[in-house]
Amino acid sequence: MRLLILIIIFVIVSAYNMTMKQTKSTSPIDDVTSNKTETKKEITAQDFINRNDQKILMSLKNIQKYNDYLLKYDKSMNDLKEKPTIDDITKLITKYQIPSLPQYNNQEKITTSDIEKILDNRNLEHLKSESKMGIIIKRANLKSFPTTLHFYDKKGMNNFDNLQESELQINTPVLIVHTSKDERWYYVITPNYTGWVLKEAVALTKDDYFINPANFVIITAPSIKVNGVLLDMGVRLPLIEKKDEQYVVALPIKNSVGMVQR
Repeated sequence: MRLLILIIIFVIVSAYNMTMKQTKSTSPIDDVTSNKTETKKEITAQDFINRNDQKILMSLKNIQKYNDYLLKYDKSMNDLKEKPTIDDITKLITKYQIPSLPQYNNQEKITTSDIEKILDNRNLEHLKSESKMGIIIKRANLKSFPTTLHFYDKKGMNNFDNLQESELQINTPVLIVHTSKDERWYYVITPNYTGWVLKEAVALTKDDYFINPANFVIITAPSIKVNGVLLDMGVRLPLIEKKDEQYVVALPIKNSVGMVQR
């Protein structure tokens, strides 16, 4: 009897594994990473710096293919072409919870009155199933609630704000889905995050010139400044022209009516 039970379990497990193998999605990057070699040496950042390897790992076509794969299978990625419903927007905004008190805005203790104002500023009673595209025009904080107050665990702290979700780099595309009651904040969906960002950091756009430029450059240095604007590694900007070893790029600027200006 025990032998029969073991055989049945083995058959079930084998069938399950075969099913998993058949249904597993194949990543377009598998071809790139499948030629890995085993090594006992611990790889450090300096190893990659010393290599100065200019080998192309993926073509532009394959990069786009992999990006499409991420949008389909990676739940942390957002397709900005998909327009959310009111129910979707409500769930996004209300998924964030106010940190437990006590919390401090530098030297000042956060009060229940502060929290009531912050929650009210979400403007949930005026949600609409409308959205518009925007571009980040300067480095900006992405927060879980529409407030400039900081929520620190200890009095006198000035880092690790509990309402800080991420940071948005210049030229990041955003889908604007809601506005705060005081009209100072947008609730935005980015390619890989959602949250509140100050309106002053966003310009509206009606075309893909900045979002998906035909010709572009990508910052590969840790950070540089162009016309006083800080550009971090990974920032992509439209390329206007190349002069010898210099690149002329377009920086997004907001005009008087809130639209992006080339």
